[in-house]
Amino acid sequence: MEYLELLGENNDTKVCTETNESHIYLRKIVAQYYESSFIRNFPISEFEQFMNNILSSYFSSEEYKLEILEGGTGTGILSIPTIQYILSRDRVSTFTGVDNSYPMLKILSEKEEFKRLNFKGRERISIGFGDLEEPLTFFSSSFNVILLGGVLHCLNKLDEFLWQVDKILKSEGYLFITFKSDESTKIQCGAEIKESENLDNKYTNFWQYYHRLRKDHRLPIESRCSLIYDVELVKGLIKNQLNNRYTFLKNDFIPWSAKTTFEQMIAAIEHGLTFVTGQGVSNNQRKYLSNKMNKWVKQNRLMQREVDIKNRVEVAVWKKTA
Repeated sequence: MEYLELLGENNDTKVCTETNESHIYLRKIVAQYYESSFIRNFPISEFEQFMNNILSSYFSSEEYKLEILEGGTGTGILSIPTIQYILSRDRVSTFTGVDNSYPMLKILSEKEEFKRLNFKGRERISIGFGDLEEPLTFFSSSFNVILLGGVLHCLNKLDEFLWQVDKILKSEGYLFITFKSDESTKIQCGAEIKESENLDNKYTNFWQYYHRLRKDHRLPIESRCSLIYDVELVKGLIKNQLNNRYTFLKNDFIPWSAKTTFEQMIAAIEHGLTFVTGQGVSNNQRKYLSNKMNKWVKQNRLMQREVDIKNRVEVAVWKKTA
């Protein structure tokens, strides 16, 4: 493995301070609980097959060398199946991944599956620190595939980032962006959803009460949270920002059901484990909100109750035409 910047340093330079900064969550805490959070309870084997099927449908010819960049690798939920795909596909395609969280990258580098893949394809895999908020240090037209797994809502300078993407993506290259587009995510983000058979009413009431508390205490949810789930919004941004040089091809999705408890959702609020619960709130404010939600759950006798959440991850694909 080639590290773009040395990992393992106790250096978390972009940690959100306990102020009104609305950048992103506390890196070390989120990394610790990242994959156990109720919103990321992925069926790993099914998701890996899903990504393999998507990539295979676009890049069936082995003569086409893939030069893939993933922006925001996190703990490797998207990286690992992508690397699995290129290593089984050919002997020349490459994968580069960057993230601005050392704790996340450390977890990825310590995963046994990642270690195995890295040993197999160490000359073709580069993983390391890279901040998508800063100018990327890649040459123009460096990649023919760019993957963005749920990162757009984390960026304060989205327009500048899209220009960077356009600069480093080759003509005829592909842009893949993932979304969490299920109704439970939309409710958590504060979207207005009418009654639906896909939603547990108690789950809906929980998050509506949470948003009401935030509103009452002048802690609004940022509008960019809609970038988590709104494919149509991002279509418009790409069309307008990049001057119609990108053609939207299609979107595929994988649905699954998972159970969570109200205790787990309160933990997400207390520790800021999701963008919604982590951005724009201090440590003391998170504790206050989690205590209020804990009281609400007890009053409604829901502490031990499980909620069945119908999840949906969507992958949208664009092709750069000029």
